[in-house]
Amino acid sequence: MQNTSSPSPDTNKDWLKAPIKSYNPSAFSLSRYLSPPSGVKEKLSDRFIPLRSIVSSTQEFFEGEEKKQEESPKCSAYSFLLSTQMLKKEPSPNPKIEEFQPENNVCNTHLNVSRSKNVLSFREVQKPLSTDCRAFDSPITSLSKVSNYPLFKPQRKIPSYPEKVLLIPGLKDDFYLNVLDWSSNDLVGLGVNNNLCILCENLTKMHNLYQFNTENKISCLAFNNEGTSLSAGFSNGHTYLLDNTTSKIIRSFEGHLSKVTCTSWCNSNVFSTGSRDRRVIQRDIRIKSEIVSIFEGHKQEVCGAKWCNNGEYLATGGNDSTVFIWQLQNRSHYKQLSGHKAAVKALAWNPKKRGILATGGGCIDKCIKIWDIELGICLDTADTGSQVCGLVYSKTLSELVSTQGYCQNSVDIWKYPSLSRIASLKWHSNRVLFLAMSPNGEKIITGASDETICLWKIFPAIESGKSACTQYKMFLSRMDLR
Repeated sequence: MQNTSSPSPDTNKDWLKAPIKSYNPSAFSLSRYLSPPSGVKEKLSDRFIPLRSIVSSTQEFFEGEEKKQEESPKCSAYSFLLSTQMLKKEPSPNPKIEEFQPENNVCNTHLNVSRSKNVLSFREVQKPLSTDCRAFDSPITSLSKVSNYPLFKPQRKIPSYPEKVLLIPGLKDDFYLNVLDWSSNDLVGLGVNNNLCILCENLTKMHNLYQFNTENKISCLAFNNEGTSLSAGFSNGHTYLLDNTTSKIIRSFEGHLSKVTCTSWCNSNVFSTGSRDRRVIQRDIRIKSEIVSIFEGHKQEVCGAKWCNNGEYLATGGNDSTVFIWQLQNRSHYKQLSGHKAAVKALAWNPKKRGILATGGGCIDKCIKIWDIELGICLDTADTGSQVCGLVYSKTLSELVSTQGYCQNSVDIWKYPSLSRIASLKWHSNRVLFLAMSPNGEKIITGASDETICLWKIFPAIESGKSACTQYKMFLSRMDLR
């Protein structure tokens, strides 16, 4: 008969005393987590002896995860945001997200897995996180605090509605009028029939500067560079010079045979007038015989005239679809620009780049063209889809504003030099014929044939103490003039 008695406890402990012939780290480490046979009590020790194999395998696991994170640009971007926004560490002057290497790995920080080959090592003392609530700001809202960050850029909000609207009864629907201007001392001049009005203090106050007889209709006006006086052209061919402070006529000029359609100042003493008689007259108010020179080149009515900021060039657009560039000391034109298919009224000089002119065509043309007048070539063209009535460059940003006629009746903002449309502001119910910009470059004013003028706040203002003329002179001082 077999002996069915249970084995002694000493016999069951032989498996603990038996030597291990072949050392298998994975099998040995696994046996630590297996329960001993039933009825056997395991002897436990109060001494902890770490196994190099476990630490090495754990270290290899985390090193493999770090390599994956370093290869992924998204993880690098996350680590950059974590170190700069949460841990409040200073970013590099020019961070490159693809090549950025995080200083502290998250796994190493919290699990304290050492990169060295030593099994035991002292834990590094971690600095406590700041209790300031700003340490937990959203990365998107607080990215402005991180300098030179290439991923996020705050977008400028362009209002869809004007800041202020004024109803002006009697404002004519005539493409060949130029009856709106904004002076350097923040006065807005407006010509309505035979009344010359001045708007001031953000269009909150309006007074009648002068009222002419009913036979004369104001067809154009422009302030001088200081904003102390303005020139006004009339339908009978006369031009008047008025003082803003005294509301009196200083001088009257003759010379044109038909309606004066446009006027522009070269400096404080010399201004030009264009007329339906196809001539452009230069006048100097300091001398008795004020006519300095007469430019003749257009075959039809002169629609627009604009002097550049430094008074070097005068651009005139005509109903014959051509643009002429003039110089004060020469009677013949400097350049002739051809390319439009309709009347050219809208003219604007770039305040930041010398010799760059923007022109806009009428109903048939519907295009904005950018010219380099020194080379006499067209740099770029954009089809607006409607008649271009006015153009003006931003004084602070690389953007261009145009006012549209048939059939969009909108105020459009374009990126320069790509001429991509940024925004289209459609508030006027009829074509927007008139356009002017504030002296600080922050606001524009538009006038339409729906008998309304609107004030728009679109651009950031020029820094205090720096006028547009000062900025242009600083720009010229940095240029290498040919």
